[in-house]
Amino acid sequence: MFLAGTSGDEITEEGFTIVFDSPLLPADGRLVVGDVVGRSRFPTSLVGKPGRHRVTVAVDNPNGPARAVDVMLGEIPQ
Repeated sequence: MFLAGTSGDEITEEGFTIVFDSPLLPADGRLVVGDVVGRSRFPTSLVGKPGRHRVTVAVDNPNGPARAVDVMLGEIPQ
């Protein structure tokens, strides 16, 4: 699921590579972003109400350790 719905070759205006772009369905309206080895973790309740949300994640280095991560949240029209 980590790379589902992505092409890996789209670049944002900031020069980041999109590694995830797909709808998610958080049951409690919360989103947690972390790294694979568990060194850092960022929980947020900014998603709001439970339901489908579009989530896009972009990184500065998709082939190695990323130093910067950009997480974009959006609504999906009903």
